[in-house]
Amino acid sequence: MKHSATVIGLDIAKKVFYAVGKDERGNEVLKRKMSRDQVLEFFINLPSAKVGIEACATAHYWARQLNALGHEVKLIAGQRVSRRVLGNKNDYRDAKAICDLRSEPETLYVPINSEAQQDVQMLHRVRQRLVENRTALMLQIRSLLGEYGLSFPCGATALRKDLLAVFSGEHHGLSSGAMEIFTEIQSQLAMQDEWIDAYDARVKRLAHQDEQIARLMEMPGFGPLNSTAFVATLGDPHRLIRAQFLG
Repeated sequence: MKHSATVIGLDIAKKVFYAVGKDERGNEVLKRKMSRDQVLEFFINLPSAKVGIEACATAHYWARQLNALGHEVKLIAGQRVSRRVLGNKNDYRDAKAICDLRSEPETLYVPINSEAQQDVQMLHRVRQRLVENRTALMLQIRSLLGEYGLSFPCGATALRKDLLAVFSGEHHGLSSGAMEIFTEIQSQLAMQDEWIDAYDARVKRLAHQDEQIARLMEMPGFGPLNSTAFVATLGDPHRLIRAQFLG
């Protein structure tokens, strides 16, 4: 399809994508519904255009792909798009709102994550899930022990210490069936600890291998975890470093 769209709003989804484009005069000259598999082929055949996409989980991938094709892609925060949509939401109206926002010079954009940033974000998300799972498991252990009349001080360290006391026989009255299950749960807890330790080691290696992260850790209060998370989320930390050291 030939058209003169210089600005395009792309509404992305799991399967169906919708593009709306305007020319230099602001006239709507493009309306296109396509499957996920057709998106790159469609944009390959288009002249370079300013493309807007609503920022979401997969938007960074599509932004990188379309930028590589020569387009100028910007991500727009979802709340800005929602406020701009007129009437009931649908694919066309979402794409039109995105196109309108991409046309406006005052629109603020969300930075596009690089693939390396996404790798680190994934590392943090998986680690966080493991930490949450471990916390839930420890709460369950405390609750189950309480049902047998065993009450321990709050805190992970106290629970681990008292679990060892349970297994050494200092607490009586637990049936063999209960002891068997508590032993299995303790093994699950130890496995969670091993996984989290492994992810912590990966974060530390990354922190010392990356020059930007290593420099960020020179600032007070920045360790491997928050430094890698900072760079993965916000990108180049040079401005923050200059502000800290230059006053």
